[in-house]
Amino acid sequence: MKRAPARGALAALLALLAPAFATCAGRERDAGGLYRTHCVRCHAADGRGDRRSVGLYPELDLISSTMVRAGSRARGLMYRRISEGYGAMPGFADRLDTADIQRLVEYVLRLPQGKAGR
Repeated sequence: MKRAPARGALAALLALLAPAFATCAGRERDAGGLYRTHCVRCHAADGRGDRRSVGLYPELDLISSTMVRAGSRARGLMYRRISEGYGAMPGFADRLDTADIQRLVEYVLRLPQGKAGR
């Protein structure tokens, strides 16, 4: 009959692994990580949109978007579009919480200034 690991050994193992798990989760939860995970495929890393698709869907280009250029005045609309989706873009309310969507809004607002990665 096998014995379960001692509680002390299990606690030590969890203590060793905790920083690694926290780092992985923290990377996705920062704005840049969220953008890379959920947005880059269509909007590209620089926000200008995938070159092959932007001709069909001009709204993929976030840099020239009038909504993004409106800046902080458009925060609510941007939040809603990310949350509920818009056109071909799916909504992310089922995958991201309120704080994550707000982080994405702030990140996207910094794209035209080239300050999004900071």
